[in-house]
Amino acid sequence: QNSCVACPLNFLNSSANTYTGALNIDSGIVQVGIGGTVGSLGAGDVNINNAASSIIFNRSDDQVVNNLITGDGYLVKYPFSSSSQILTLGGNNTFTGGGERGFEEFRDV
Repeated sequence: QNSCVACPLNFLNSSANTYTGALNIDSGIVQVGIGGTVGSLGAGDVNINNAASSIIFNRSDDQVVNNLITGDGYLVKYPFSSSSQILTLGGNNTFTGGGERGFEEFRDV
């Protein structure tokens, strides 16, 4: 289990993330990608433990996230542009935090 406690900003952007354990974000921001087409959360469940925590998806392409996402943190899709960028949440998510979208579609299937 990987925890991020009071982390200012963590990037998961080098290539496909091969980490398979759970990710707990206790305080801080985890950013997936740096504006290109790579970056992922890995394969494990994700718990955004409090409202002060968030995940920023910063990819320029459509993205499907099949991780189970729980907690009361915040999800953000960036960049904010007018191009078609779809973030699809495919897991059986129970997160109760907010979401912000600066893209055309945000799907929770």
